Formats: sequence, C-alpha cells, structure tokens
Amino acid sequence: MTQLKRLAALLASAALATVALAPAALACDRTLRSSDTHPEGYPTVAAVQYMGKLLEERTGGALGANATPMPYGEVYSSIQTGVIDGAENNWPSYDSSGHFEVARHYTLDQHLIVPEVLVISKKTWDGLSAEDQEAVRAAAKDSVPHMRELWAAREAESEAKMREAGVEIVTEIDKTPFIEAMVPVYEKYVTSDKLKDMVTRVQATD
Repeated sequence: MTQLKRLAALLASAALATVALAPAALACDRTLRSSDTHPEGYPTVAAVQYMGKLLEERTGGALGANATPMPYGEVYSSIQTGVIDGAENNWPSYDSSGHFEVARHYTLDQHLIVPEVLVISKKTWDGLSAEDQEAVRAAAKDSVPHMRELWAAREAESEAKMREAGVEIVTEIDKTPFIEAMVPVYEKYVTSDKLKDMVTRVQATD
C-alpha cells in the first residue's frame, strides 16, 4: 500500500476523500528571541505560539515550550511586547509575516514536518461521476510537481532574504532530546494499529 493510500484510509474516517499528496514537506521551525536548542531550556525562555490544535499544543508542551494558542495576526505584536517569546514558522511564513523583525533567532529543529494533502468532502466526491473523479485526480496529480517547484523557489527566496537581514540561524541541533521528549505524546495519542504503523514508518525515514 502506498503512503497516499495509507493516508487516504485515515482521512476517510473523517469523511474526507484524498485526491493528491504533495510530500514537499513543510519544516516548521522555531523563531525565537533567544537561541536555546534543548527542550529543557524552552520553559524558561519561550512561550511559543502554536497553531491552536490540541495535539500540537501537547507536542509543544512535551518539547518544553509553553504552547500558547493565539490568532496568527496577534503573533507579531505579542513577540514584540514579550507576551510570547517566539512562534513556529517555515521560511516563507517567517518572511511574509515580518516575524523576523522581532524574533531574530531561527532554529532549524524541524519539530514538525507536515505533508500537504489535497482533500475534498467525501459527500461531494461521491456525488461526482466516475469520469469527473478521474479528471479531478488527474488534475491534482499534475499539480504536485508544480507545487513542489513553486514551494522550493519560495523557500529559497525567503531564506536568502532572512540571511541578508542578519537573522541568527541555528543549525547545529541534537535532536535526540526532542525525540525522547515525544515518547509520552505517542503513547497517549498513537493508539490504533493504523497510527502505530504510520508512526513507525515515519520514524524509519531518514
């Protein structure tokens, strides 16, 4: 079974039909006012904005951050005034949001690597003819290499801009403490055989 089919099977339980997977993963990295690179350091230096979903908040907590859900539009001023110490962003978001102006340290810890999945309501999908379903799948598949190309170019452009802006970019990180800190999260949330299989396959990926 392909990775797309495995993911599609999981999403089907949420009444979503998967039409394409663009595995040009988005590495979410920490943008902070300091450059601590160990989970034990985060509670003292970082109340970090997370995207607001329960599992992500639990993940942030396990990694040592005081996960603080908030509207994205409030992040800049919250970092600026010290309400939070940083946020999680990829290169283009760090650039376009202007967060680099107030959070001058960018830590490439890759604590989240998220696949891009194109989905449609299963109810809507089931209402399409077989011919229309095939046309949608073909168009979605054709879009994947274009999406990867555009994303790679945007990432490179934003990274270059951030380096030119003098941001401190932290690349030397021992990921072992972060991996170990995630064990309780997996134990709590990864309970079904399907999820355990998926996590095992992800962890086996270099």
